[in-house]
Formats: sequence, C-alpha cells, structure tokens
Amino acid sequence: MENKNKFNYRIEGILLHVAINLHRTKDVKNRVKALSIFEIIDSLYWLGYYHEHGYGGLEINDEKAMNYYKKSVYRENYYKKSVYGKNEINAMCRYAIYLIKTSEKKENREIKDKEIQSEITYLFRKAAILNNDDGRYYYGDIILNGKLGNEVNIIEGMRFIDQAVKNGHEKAKLLSKEIFENWDKLFINL
Repeated sequence: MENKNKFNYRIEGILLHVAINLHRTKDVKNRVKALSIFEIIDSLYWLGYYHEHGYGGLEINDEKAMNYYKKSVYRENYYKKSVYGKNEINAMCRYAIYLIKTSEKKENREIKDKEIQSEITYLFRKAAILNNDDGRYYYGDIILNGKLGNEVNIIEGMRFIDQAVKNGHEKAKLLSKEIFENWDKLFINL
C-alpha cells in the first residue's frame, strides 16, 4: 500500500509540473488543458487560482476560488500531516485575503467577528513562518499596527516586513518606506 501511495504521489507531481508549464505559456488552449489536469489530480490551489482569474475558459468566480483555497488549506495532507507545499502556503494567504474582502463587505469595512479576525491572523502568521513573503507582509502589517484585534508589536511586525522587503516584496517595500518616514508618529500612538 505504501508503494502505491508513493507511485501516485510521483504521478501527481509529474502531472502538476506539466500543468504548471502549460499554464505558464499563457496560451488559452494550453490553460484549458492545464485546468483539466488540475481537476484530475485535485489540485485545489490551482483550481482556486483559475476561478479567481478566469483562466482555462472559466468565468471569474470569487466564491468558488475562496472555497478551493479554503479546502487547500484545511484538507489533510495525503502523506504527511505537518508538511505544506508552496501551493498550500499560497492558498493560506489567498484564503485570508478573501476572508477580509467578504467580511469587510458584510461589516462595512471593519471586521468585528473575533473568530474571523483570529483565523485571518493565524493564516498570515503560519504563511509568514513558512517563508511566504505575502504572509510576512500581511502578518507584519497586522501586528505592527494592531489590526484585527491584535496587540501592537513593533519589533515583530518590522521583523516580518523586513524579511519580505529583503526578498523584493513590493507592498512590503512601500510599507517599510512609509514606516520609516513616519517613525516618530508610530511611537507617539503607543
């Protein structure tokens, strides 16, 4: 049984590699082929991504994209429960962003639900710890500014933002520049 799982895992890896290469060609026909491969191997992150951007002949569907990202984050990993691949880590950030968007629509731009605040913070923090620069940027911003019910932590927030800046994250660069231009105001508000 274990050999069969390893074999299936290798086949899925090869198919995923082929599908991603088809996706990168930016050709509509190739993206349709990539979509069918993603569906066959149940690549939830990529199915969410295709629904989010309308690739492969799909119409943009934020609700489906959000659901695929959520499934990608919370499903049990087939082989090792504690191992996350790049796609699942990216899905953490994309799902958290969708949670922010949908919550802000419902609650007039301010997220008041404590469970949703905690889940968003958890997802960005986990992605940040797993070396995702979007996660580092968003989590750093959240704790630096005390957003979503979190306490302000300037040192930890700047540490995560700085790591994203070092890797070339554009939003983190802008935020870092803004922080250093307004450094004195940051301490006054504490």
